[in-house]
Amino acid sequence: MLGTWRNVLPPQLAWSDDDPPSPNINIARLRAKYYGGHYMILRPFLYILVHKPQINNHVANSTHNSSPAVFPEPSATPPTLSRMPSDYQAEQNDEITQAAHICVESAIKSTIAFDCVNPDKKAPPEYKNFVSQRKCRLIVPNIFGTLHAQFGNMIVLAAVFQSDLRCKFLPHDSHLTHTNLSALFVRTMNILSELQGNSPILRMDLRILENVKRRFIDGIYR
Repeated sequence: MLGTWRNVLPPQLAWSDDDPPSPNINIARLRAKYYGGHYMILRPFLYILVHKPQINNHVANSTHNSSPAVFPEPSATPPTLSRMPSDYQAEQNDEITQAAHICVESAIKSTIAFDCVNPDKKAPPEYKNFVSQRKCRLIVPNIFGTLHAQFGNMIVLAAVFQSDLRCKFLPHDSHLTHTNLSALFVRTMNILSELQGNSPILRMDLRILENVKRRFIDGIYR
């Protein structure tokens, strides 16, 4: 996902998508901003993939019900997705699926960006299973915005996991599995619980995640 960023950033700031979260708070903030921006930019593709059947039906119905005075002959009309060759539609669908997959992966990466922050900036022995290894209180300019964004990420990931999109992401080596999602919920609820006493909204976010996890994540395998 980084692409040319490796060539733009200085070596001490460059990273790979497979790298664990950084123990340096400033580098962690850089990665959180990058993946958070990536997530926000690509969210429309996730929306398109969720609503594509309805959109296609709407296009077909609009074309069928419109008068010739409003819509000229097909030969003079700019091509729409419903008129594209099947191989082109397949290519477009694959590109949309890939973009939506990257959106989901970016949501995960932005959520865990601070999980290894350490006062001495030394990386922990190993980061796995999305278990936070943060060794200090998280200090960022807007802690409420950071944690509320993580809450939002969890809601979107849970919604995608409950939908048919999860099967579409499997060929792309998605991290959105039941085990990973459950671990992500736990780590997010843990950090929200640290500061719920300071913010009624974060306390409500925590209660919502607890309810979503109990009903829609844990309940799947009961």
